[in-house]
Amino acid sequence: NLKGSALEGYPTLEERKSTSKEVAGIVEDLILLYDTAPFLSIIGYYQYASAAYEFIGQYYRGGEVLNNLGINYLIEAVNLTDYNLDRFAFPMEFNWETRLKKPKVLYGAKDFDLAAFTRRIQLIEQGKKNFEEAIQQDKNNPSALLNLATSYVLLGKYKEAQNILKTSVWPLHLKFKAQILEAIILFDL
Repeated sequence: NLKGSALEGYPTLEERKSTSKEVAGIVEDLILLYDTAPFLSIIGYYQYASAAYEFIGQYYRGGEVLNNLGINYLIEAVNLTDYNLDRFAFPMEFNWETRLKKPKVLYGAKDFDLAAFTRRIQLIEQGKKNFEEAIQQDKNNPSALLNLATSYVLLGKYKEAQNILKTSVWPLHLKFKAQILEAIILFDL
């Protein structure tokens, strides 16, 4: 039994817990920065976006970070002057997803925050109510239908979500997202 005993060169349990919390805080900050940086670029704050990606790159040099940094430089170059120097609008795409993730809570974990879980349910219910109201105004609003189905999945109401997914007509730009949501449901069942 090693509990309470110290091994030379190996951090104590308290030190390991402290390090884990510190790293989780850094990851959370990096995720927020990653999510914000493309918007900084879109509104013309290229130097701030570059600084954000460079900062993230000090901790994590994933392909999506490097891609977005490169895109930011290209967008800044294209918009460097008040004049349009290029004959074409170039197809450039940010990576909106990242492998940087918050740690997943394990059910029954000691650090599970019941207040945060309750707030999460409240927010999902509020979102669901807004989607339902949007659908009352336009029964064929595909974005609201997809978001309502997502709300049901987040609430664990898979049958309701499946009903929406099966009875709705999806425009091409949402068809794949509806299929992904269906796959999530099948995975969770």
